[in-house]
Order: sequence, then C-alpha cells, then structure tokens
Amino acid sequence: MTAQPEIEDRLQRIEERLALLDRRAAITDVLVRYSRALDWLDVDLLDGVFAPSATVDYGFFKGSWEDFRPVLVEMERSFGRRWHMAVQSDMRFDQDGAWVTSYNIAMSAPGTGEGGAADEVSGFCGYYVDRFVEAADGWRIASRKHVLITASNWVEMAPGGPLAALNLIGPTAPSHSDYR
Repeated sequence: MTAQPEIEDRLQRIEERLALLDRRAAITDVLVRYSRALDWLDVDLLDGVFAPSATVDYGFFKGSWEDFRPVLVEMERSFGRRWHMAVQSDMRFDQDGAWVTSYNIAMSAPGTGEGGAADEVSGFCGYYVDRFVEAADGWRIASRKHVLITASNWVEMAPGGPLAALNLIGPTAPSHSDYR
C-alpha cells in the first residue's frame, strides 16, 4: 500500500524536472534564433526573439526593442559576414520568468570572403543579462543588457593551399542555399 504514494511522488518529481528541462531548452532556442537571425539577416526570425515591449541596453543604445531593432539590423547589414554565439547560459527561474546570463562571442568582417580575400575581422566577447518571460507563443526576451568584456581586431588569413578547398560562405541571407 505504501508503494503507490512513493511512486506518485517520484512521478511528480520527474514531471517537474522535465518541465524545467523544457523551459531551459525553449530559452536556449530563443538564444539560437537571435544568433541565427543576425548571422543570416533573417528579420522574420528576429521578430520572434523579443517581447513587443522589451527594453535593451547595449551601452551605445538604451531604449525599447522596437526602436533598437532597425538600428541593429542596419548595423548587421553593414558587414559582409557575421557570426554570433551565446553559450554557457545560467538560468534562474522565478514565478515571473527567468534571469538568464549567457556568454557571447560576435565576430564580423566587412567583406563576404569571396575570392579568398582577407579582411580585418572584429571580435567582441561579453555576456548578455536577459530577463525572459513566457508568452502564449513561447519564451521571449523582455529585457537585455549587453556587457562587453573585450574587443579585438585581427587580419584573417586568406584561405590558400589545402584551405582553398573549404566551402566559403559568401554573402548571407535567408535565400542562401545553406540557410535552413
């Protein structure tokens, strides 16, 4: 007779753990969508990342996501290639959502890399301090602060010799044959 309450208790703990893993995976998906949207200049994908009333603080811009979105998109379009990544996310859930801190790396180059030309690459390392909320259509960023740790420039190597056989990205856009 005592086995039934123990089993029910264990199942409850498993369900709670699965719900936590689901929330973590959903938030990670939002961070991936943000990076992919910027790398491929997919504005439609970007629109599903932030809550409509979200606020952002990137240091050079503090205000609403609505006002920052065109600034960010234009800035990203000015580069020939972009690469963004958010990793090692610490997620702390409460009754109103989640605080998420993620390390980020962003790199950009003025050229598209076509023809094997070398560019000066800019790299930025820092972290995002995000407040996530769960909406009817999924998790969204309600506020974001970017904190810069370091920035560097370096000259990329021109792919020559055996590296010349590598697949170079060229211009990126949702219409690119490798975009999925």
